[in-house]
Amino acid sequence: MASQFTKASSCDSGSSRRSSYDAEDRASTREWLETILTSFHRTKESINSTEIEVHDWRIGTVRCGPPVNKCGQMSHRAPSKEEEARGDYEVSSLMELLAVHAEYSLDSSPRSLDMVAKLPPADDMSRAFMLEWALDTREIRFYTENSFLLQVLPALEAIIPALPLPICYYASCSEKSESVLVLEDLTSKGFFTESLSKGLSLPQGIAAVKALAKVHAASFLYSAKNNYDIRQKFPYLLTAAQASASFHSLVERGLPLLIKFLQKKSQYKTTREKLQKYQEGTRMAEVIQKAFKPSPKLNTLVHCDFWANNLLFAGEEPQILCCLIDWQLVTYGSPAIDLALLLSTSFTPDVRRDSRHTLLSVYWSDFSAHVADGGGAELLKNCALEDLMDDMTRAEAMSALVMVGSVDLALGVPEREDRVLSILNDFFEAEIL
Repeated sequence: MASQFTKASSCDSGSSRRSSYDAEDRASTREWLETILTSFHRTKESINSTEIEVHDWRIGTVRCGPPVNKCGQMSHRAPSKEEEARGDYEVSSLMELLAVHAEYSLDSSPRSLDMVAKLPPADDMSRAFMLEWALDTREIRFYTENSFLLQVLPALEAIIPALPLPICYYASCSEKSESVLVLEDLTSKGFFTESLSKGLSLPQGIAAVKALAKVHAASFLYSAKNNYDIRQKFPYLLTAAQASASFHSLVERGLPLLIKFLQKKSQYKTTREKLQKYQEGTRMAEVIQKAFKPSPKLNTLVHCDFWANNLLFAGEEPQILCCLIDWQLVTYGSPAIDLALLLSTSFTPDVRRDSRHTLLSVYWSDFSAHVADGGGAELLKNCALEDLMDDMTRAEAMSALVMVGSVDLALGVPEREDRVLSILNDFFEAEIL
């Protein structure tokens, strides 16, 4: 199936008018689209008897950027020269992402659907990395097995009407075929990713931590109420050891690059010298391992890649909505991991410094309210915001190293370079690092 989508991606439409698109390929793509749509309507909408006929489709590369107008309407358009120079349009290198619009009929009733198909990457290096860390299968299992989170939602319906996740239309993964994950294309509903160089605003940050609190609270309640260790119940989760190893590998690749960059900037001599100490001994590994060690008081599902590029926003203040995507690294541990990654990577230095306390307070208020409304107030009687703040110290040290490991995304873009260097200077001064 992945190969059919890949073939189709070179063609704008499934219309028979496209003579350059082979008729056999059109028939195969139509068949696969009908398979996806039939599966969706039968499993998600509980329609047992369905007759699907796909009439036309468009397939293209996913590009999620800022809204093209004040109404938040999106288009899968090519980036402008300015956006390309800033690096504001970035397509994931870990998976191939295709935007699919299908026109079809369901039992003779005309319908249309916008989807995003996530496929294994074409290049060998990215594919090997994906397979090594089971990124595709982990995300597929998260989307197909997250119904356990929904089991606690009836008790929270007034507070949590739905998890902030895209709908999963279709998922397939087996040893005999390549993985395919087809999700709701939220850009068709006005959602967009904010410019990474610009950074998130405080209202967007608040929307992000509120959305995060829903998932964290649902997983916390489910585990506590059912007396489950989520790690054993759902073994597909990235283990603490795997998460530590993955992040350690990232930092090892990025640290020499950053040190070389700083050699040309005499004003950052002290920062460079302090960073060089992380190339020696076990200091780097210890910082990362401490962050991923489960908290003694509070643990939840953790997104583990919680930054601006994995957040979709819609609406305007005060009704900003946020949806969380890309659950390839989902793990179990302190919720501080996600909060630290968001703060370190996704805000300008001034917004990060000025908004840290506000964002953590909003998160904790929402998280504790969701848990209490789900009948779990007693579960938090020995846990307070101060405990989360203790976990934040370890998580923020790790998140700063993640910034180092991802420095290739920053170099050459002044706003991002400043973000990395400001984080390091602030954390060295505060002795977090």
